[in-house]
Amino acid sequence: MVRGEDNISMTNQQQQHSSQQRLASLIQQLKQQASPSSWSSPSRAKSDFSSPQHRNDVDFIFNVTSLGVLKGKRSPSLNFRSFKNIPYAQSPVGSRRWNDPVPISTPLQGVLDATQFGPQCPQNCLLPKGLCAETMSEDCLTLNVYTPDQLGNGSLPVMVFIPGGHFDMGTANCALYDGGYFVGKTNVILVTINYRLGALGYLVNSKNGLRGNFALKDQRLALKWVQRFIDRFGGNPNSVTIFGESAGAGSVTALLMNKESWPLFHKAILQSNPLALPFRDISSSDQLGDRFIRESGCQKSENTLQCIQNLKWQDVVEIGDSASNHLNIWHPIISFMPWTPCLDGKELFEQPLDAFKNGNYAKVPMIMGTLSEEAIMFVYLALSNPLPFYEYDGALIALFGLFDYSKVHSLYPPTSGSDQRVEFSILGTDYIFTAPTRNALMNIHNHQPNIPVYLFEFNHTLSFSSEAWMPRYPFCVGHVCHGSELPILFHSSELLNLPLMPQEEELSAAMMNYWTNFAKTSNPNLSSSTYSTQNVPTYWEQFTPSNLLNMELQTPKVFMNYGLRKQKLDMFDSIGYHHGY
Repeated sequence: MVRGEDNISMTNQQQQHSSQQRLASLIQQLKQQASPSSWSSPSRAKSDFSSPQHRNDVDFIFNVTSLGVLKGKRSPSLNFRSFKNIPYAQSPVGSRRWNDPVPISTPLQGVLDATQFGPQCPQNCLLPKGLCAETMSEDCLTLNVYTPDQLGNGSLPVMVFIPGGHFDMGTANCALYDGGYFVGKTNVILVTINYRLGALGYLVNSKNGLRGNFALKDQRLALKWVQRFIDRFGGNPNSVTIFGESAGAGSVTALLMNKESWPLFHKAILQSNPLALPFRDISSSDQLGDRFIRESGCQKSENTLQCIQNLKWQDVVEIGDSASNHLNIWHPIISFMPWTPCLDGKELFEQPLDAFKNGNYAKVPMIMGTLSEEAIMFVYLALSNPLPFYEYDGALIALFGLFDYSKVHSLYPPTSGSDQRVEFSILGTDYIFTAPTRNALMNIHNHQPNIPVYLFEFNHTLSFSSEAWMPRYPFCVGHVCHGSELPILFHSSELLNLPLMPQEEELSAAMMNYWTNFAKTSNPNLSSSTYSTQNVPTYWEQFTPSNLLNMELQTPKVFMNYGLRKQKLDMFDSIGYHHGY
């Protein structure tokens, strides 16, 4: 009997090990498909759409008390002003590389040309068109400010957007996040920020005193800039909403968990936050940092830190990509997103879902939500060929273990066809995005029942999905891929020569009004005696664990929904979100 149990145990271990190897192989394919070396070199990361020009824009001079003189843009016909490429920190080069950001010296000397986007932070930008800047530089710690044409008296709500991109790509300096239309229609101030990415933003190496989280500190310093200067642009520093998408939402989460950041904002919106993907702990981050230093050739230098600080940024990007191309088959999930905020015991202490469960976060009003087909992009990037059912089953065993495999398999069974990529995408959307987002809001409500929280799902296929996603992402055509809500929210697709259809115009107006009403009143619906709020088509009810209500953002009409995929999301809550790492 004992021998039989041992044999069964050994068989199960072998089966799970084999499954983990299969899952690791899948993730390895994804990393290779998404790796910069397989697409382009840093110097080629350009876009023809990165510097949008609105009709009838005119230059003007604006003297900002204590900051300096800016040359900005006015667009009277669209009711907004813009000020781009404003530095909030000194250039993080030389000895300032891999150090805390240093505030910019003010007042600025001369007249700052704030009419055009500046360079994006070093990266290999593999994102769809409109999301990459024309140039790159390590001197990239800048922000962009958009205001209504009639500057207020320091009373307008402020929204600070943190762009996403896997923590190693992305920029605020692109057409997609152009905020002119957004502020002209809603009477808020919008600030979009840039921060260090990849190894430059997240490198940890305890041997050389590198504790990581430099990007988090960049974001915090940008928020401090907002507190100091935004009233000069008509904004209210006591009404700041931080919001972000994907890794930008992950950054918002880190700010919510970081007590030093709490005085700098008052509300939060998190879009498409992959909450089941963990931040790295100090040990895992150190291992990645050791690989980076070995591959840099600086490990034998008398001064390792100085050696890596002297590397060209192009080399840092290349080495960072190479060092992160490593998989641990026993912890495959953590390999998917190598450069992340670090649980260093100083800035961050626990995983985001644990922080929400334990109440260790800023108690502010929140909106959270996801898209209906988040994972399609990532699954099809990884798997250019059909996924047979036995590899699908093997991936489930590797990810969830033999004990929980049957629970997942019963609700996400393989289809009768020969290709399981669609089913794998459905599972990935729910496990990585939708279920943990709902789980977070349930815990948040339990800790702050008197502070409003709201849940949404975006479920609209872009009318221009072919133009937006081709040629790099053909599998997203006709689907609600990760990031699809952004051109609707910002109403920015026309700057990419992709006009919205009439129903999309209505959805865009609804989303802008929900988001900015929330920034004004902590409620996406209500009018206010203080602020001019906008009409909305459907009343968005608060989320609670008892009502499980979410707003469905789609065409032809938005509507309230009860119990979004309840059985499936309940199952994931029951087995937890610590699988694969």
